[in-house]
Amino acid sequence: MKVENNTVVTISYQLKDDQGRLIDETPDNEFFSFVQGAGFILPTLEQELVKLQKGDSFDVSLTPEKAYGEYDKSLVKRAEKEQFSSIPNLQAGMQLQAVTDKGIMIITVVEVKDDHVVVDENHPLAGLGLVYQGQIIDIRPATEDEIAKGFVEKPVSYKH
Repeated sequence: MKVENNTVVTISYQLKDDQGRLIDETPDNEFFSFVQGAGFILPTLEQELVKLQKGDSFDVSLTPEKAYGEYDKSLVKRAEKEQFSSIPNLQAGMQLQAVTDKGIMIITVVEVKDDHVVVDENHPLAGLGLVYQGQIIDIRPATEDEIAKGFVEKPVSYKH
């Protein structure tokens, strides 16, 4: 079976920036599963995996534009501190989910002052070239429920 839309693809991977620094990886004996074509992973990565088969390796380099975009300084904004009153111990460096007119996004707290908070609405990986290296561990047809939801609920663990 090949990677195609509406298949559940299970991979092991390492994600590095274009300078070779490790950003993320699947732990030993654990893998990442997603529904191909559902938009759960970067569309440009999905396109690169199409037609690969179980056991195939991949090495995909993405420019910032094809990953999470260039870093946009205009997305660093000041917000009233009271908007964060429900978050105990608010501190710089925290990443929070925010509901915006663009949907749910991750924001990073840059600075906390007495009356305001500076937040960065850029994706944490914005401005970085990314390199995904890994292997296709398994491919299977997605269930109707997985297709409807667009993701795989139960993580998959395999033993090597």
